[in-house]
Amino acid sequence: MIDRELVKEFLEDGLEEIEYKMPRGVSKADLVEAFCDYVEIDFYDWLNSNFKTFHWNDDEWVKERAKEVREARRAEQKRKQSLKKRKNQI
Repeated sequence: MIDRELVKEFLEDGLEEIEYKMPRGVSKADLVEAFCDYVEIDFYDWLNSNFKTFHWNDDEWVKERAKEVREARRAEQKRKQSLKKRKNQI
């Protein structure tokens, strides 16, 4: 589920920043897997919790939220197009 290569790069930078020394007998690959497993379990628990608290029985809330998300995506697309246009003009 999680991009292991991305996590490996993230950990390399983060661990260097906090001056973490790898324990003996633990490879970088093992550490990446352990961290990914930790994050995936936490992510699943977070999804499960949010699923339970989503407004499933409030159709108006769902409609309004979906509308807000669509509008935000459109605005972001327009912003990107505008930036691209400006970049091409320079």
